[in-house]
Amino acid sequence: RILRTRPSAAFVGAAYDIDSLHATVGVVLHDSSGKFLSAGNNVAGDCVDALMAEAIALRFGLNLAQSFGCSRLIINSDNSNVIAAMQDGGTFSGLVAAIFDDCYHMARDLSQIHYEHCHREGNFIVHELARIARFFPPGTWFDEAPIAIASMLVNDATLITT
Repeated sequence: RILRTRPSAAFVGAAYDIDSLHATVGVVLHDSSGKFLSAGNNVAGDCVDALMAEAIALRFGLNLAQSFGCSRLIINSDNSNVIAAMQDGGTFSGLVAAIFDDCYHMARDLSQIHYEHCHREGNFIVHELARIARFFPPGTWFDEAPIAIASMLVNDATLITT
């Protein structure tokens, strides 16, 4: 298990096609200093709306963080409804209620979790991972970023440090 003094950050996001009702998800996990730890993308399948896709992305991100051994986590999402639902204890009505309930119980296994809203521009890498999952087999990467997003991570780190 990896021990950290500050929480890791997970950026979660989804790509949703309103015409086909099909969604894909992407996640990037950083350590507390911004260093890449892991990334993943997956096909979420049929979703009734974008909120369901974003909730599935959150669940995928929590799974990835737990499989990496994170116990302290900051979740970043550009969907304010996801952040609000989780800050409210995972309570939500409607078709996504069961997914938020799953996420809430997964998050309780962590020693510390915090939810932050970020603008879509700050979450562009996970959206690119989600987009890639529409055309290529999904995957999970540990310690080394996939080539498709490596240059974006460098640019993202440069923006953070300057």
